[in-house]
Amino acid sequence: MRTFASVAQLVRALYFYDEAVRSYLSGGTKKIILFMDKIYKCPFCDKTFDNPYKLGGHKIRCKLNPDYKQIQNHWNESRKIHNDYSKEQILYCKYCGKECKSKNSLDNHERLCELNPNRQYTYFNSDYNKTRKPTNQYIRAKEEGYEYKMSEETKQKISKIWLGKSLPQEMKISIQTTINDKILNNMWHNNYGVKILYNNCYFDSSWEVKFVKYLDNKNILWERPKNTFKYFWNNSYHNYYPDLYLPEYNLYIEIKGIPSERDYEKWNQFTGNLDIYDGEDLFNLGILSSFDKRYVIKEEFKLKHIKI
Repeated sequence: MRTFASVAQLVRALYFYDEAVRSYLSGGTKKIILFMDKIYKCPFCDKTFDNPYKLGGHKIRCKLNPDYKQIQNHWNESRKIHNDYSKEQILYCKYCGKECKSKNSLDNHERLCELNPNRQYTYFNSDYNKTRKPTNQYIRAKEEGYEYKMSEETKQKISKIWLGKSLPQEMKISIQTTINDKILNNMWHNNYGVKILYNNCYFDSSWEVKFVKYLDNKNILWERPKNTFKYFWNNSYHNYYPDLYLPEYNLYIEIKGIPSERDYEKWNQFTGNLDIYDGEDLFNLGILSSFDKRYVIKEEFKLKHIKI
């Protein structure tokens, strides 16, 4: 009786045997090599294989092989010669002149090079992918005119995934450094949508742009805040970045869409002068032609330090 070293070898043998029987019964000419009547054994370590090809590959790698060191030295020398040749060989793209490390990388680069007149387009470098707007379930819901709400089951799944996890300290420092640089360059906000450039400043919503244009018409100086303000929320401290700062009045401005409990909490903890403008305020100033009731903040936050 034939014995097998593992279940996988048994399954493989049964599969080939079944194929051979069906081929024979159907009168076909398909040739199937069977090694069921023999076990192939390594002469150095006694390891067994189900066919001679696996045994041949194992023998040259077997550490008990007397010629093992000689074979390894030969491979290392061949690999070293290949690496030295690759380093000496300098390859450049014939379209843009970019240096490539190998012939394979050069061929792939030239195939997708932007200066190649016969450039091959893929999903990642196509003009459609560069110009298309980002979309998700929230954007689709807004375009179709209904409100998307995440199910409680999905919220619990996300909470379980991040439960007890936190970013490494090095990554936190790197993120904070990037945020500070963007603040100094007037490019920071917590909105990851499309930025709007106006008067050498990047804004995160059309409401902000309309409001600063309104200030320009009133000859009121404004700038993007460069200071951060701490507030406590959900058992930890966070940074708050108001939208605008009016230096003549030492006043910070927040343009707010739909408010949240977190917004109310950080406004309560803000120690400076802060005026919050919601959809109703912008409508009363003539900046908006209409507004939704969802864009109205609580009455106690509507008080203003100055009248614009």
